[in-house]
Amino acid sequence: MVELSTDDAFALLVNNQYRWHKMGGNESTRRSILTRIGNGKEISMDTKFKYLKMAGFRLKSYPRWVTPKFK
Repeated sequence: MVELSTDDAFALLVNNQYRWHKMGGNESTRRSILTRIGNGKEISMDTKFKYLKMAGFRLKSYPRWVTPKFK
């Protein structure tokens, strides 16, 4: 398990199609987020927290996240 900042953990999640699919995320939503980031638009912290929690990331100490273990 690795400790990451919120931005780094979110980038890891949206840039990894396997992790996104494993959490049950919609591929069109992932592509939409990647496009928004690519166009320089900010993703809200609430949105980042929501998806990180859905993917199994744990908040260790604000704002540090621990990656989930996949079986």
